[in-house]
This record gives sequence, C-alpha cells and structure tokens, in this order.
Amino acid sequence: MITLFTRARTIALILAIMFAGGAQAQPVTASSAAAPQAKPQPGNDWMVVAAGQAGGKNNSYSTMGLVAPLPGSKLGKGWVARVFADELTYRFKGAANREIDALAFGGSATVGFMDSDEKGWWGLYAGPGYRHLDLSPNNPGSKRGNIYSARVQLEGERLLTDDFKLNGLAGADIANNTGYWTRLRAMHRVEGDIFAGPEGMWLGDQNYHAYQVGMAIVGMHLTDKAQIGINGGYRKGEDQGGAGYGGLELGARF
Repeated sequence: MITLFTRARTIALILAIMFAGGAQAQPVTASSAAAPQAKPQPGNDWMVVAAGQAGGKNNSYSTMGLVAPLPGSKLGKGWVARVFADELTYRFKGAANREIDALAFGGSATVGFMDSDEKGWWGLYAGPGYRHLDLSPNNPGSKRGNIYSARVQLEGERLLTDDFKLNGLAGADIANNTGYWTRLRAMHRVEGDIFAGPEGMWLGDQNYHAYQVGMAIVGMHLTDKAQIGINGGYRKGEDQGGAGYGGLELGARF
C-alpha cells in the first residue's frame, strides 16, 4: 500500500536536507509545483532545494534538486543547469470505477535562463524528463512503466509594492507524457523576509486532475543561509473527495 511509508520517507528526505545543507546555504528559486521560490541574489553559488507535501487520499509529492550557474553566468543572472529527482503518489478512479493507486518516481535535467532585478526575477527551463509509473491494480489504457518526456517550466516573482508580491510557476511534461502543474501565490510581507498569503494550484496528468487552495508562509530563516516555508489548505481531485493538505519547503545556497 502506497501510504504511510511514502509520506514518512518524504518527511525524512526533507529533514535530511535541512540538517545536511541548512547550515551552509540560502534559497533562490524552485523546481516544481511544490518547491520554494525566493528572489535570486546573483552569484556563483550553487543551490539545493527540497520540498514535500501530503494530504487527501494517498496524495503526496516530494522533490529535491540542485541548481548551478553555467560558465560565464551567475545564479539568478544568466544560464543555469538544474537536476531534480521527485516522487509522486495519487489515487484515481479507473476502469469499472475501481480505485487505482499510482506511484511515480523519476527526475529531470534541464537548462534554462534566469534574470533578476531589485523587483523580482524570472526563469525559463527545458530538458529531458523521466518517470517510472506503477499502478495498483493495473488500469487498462493507462500508461505505466518507463515514461520519457520533454519538460518545460516558467517561473517568477514580482514585487508590486514594497510589501506585496506575486509568485507563480507553470510547467508541463510534453512529448509522450501529459503531466502539468501551475501555482500562483499572492504574498504580503509579515516581517523582514517573511511573507504570507493565499495560494492556488491546478495540476494533473493522463490519469487525474486536481486543484488546491490554501495559505503559504515563506522566508522563515533556519540560519542566515537557509530558509523554510510551509503551506496548507484544501485539495480536491477530479473524481475523489476533498481533503486537507500540508507541505514543507526548503532552499539552501552554498
């Protein structure tokens, strides 16, 4: 059963990244629909990001990755390479109205361009993606096994006033896959680097579609070189009942 074991592994992964990298690093950007985003500080540093989320009926997501500037560029200003691994679980209704549990793990290796100024930043990335999908029980007509794709993602953040910013991303796995994810956050400064506000997300693939609405708090310092964020709210799948969700995200620069 893909339930408590996967969620425990998600939490353990994020805690390991926090204590291994949190003493040396500082967040800049994101990798996926669940990953942290913050204004880049251009430099030659590399960055580690990790995030996890769980809630509802067998719904969980975890990711971790590395972002590094390419020669002649700086993080947040120029060309970057990104390598990420992720794991996803979800439940959907298949043939004969049976409930199907899905477990997908894989990753991506993308190259992209970032730019930033005093008001915000943006990035656009593309590259190959891979996912191995297991279904239990098998669902006729659904893809499973090794799935290769082309991954594209656009993300960014903009201060509209000194204390209010919009943060968003949109991405998709195309060419042999149909995964997609979008997220928008409207954040107000609470204190210092800490922002809080509502978030909305729409995501899915060939088997399921879901939306989330909730609240996020980001920019909380673990150290002067590492920050965490938390989010939570309500999630509703296309053919599943609604339920709560909660997540944790970390960015670390070294």
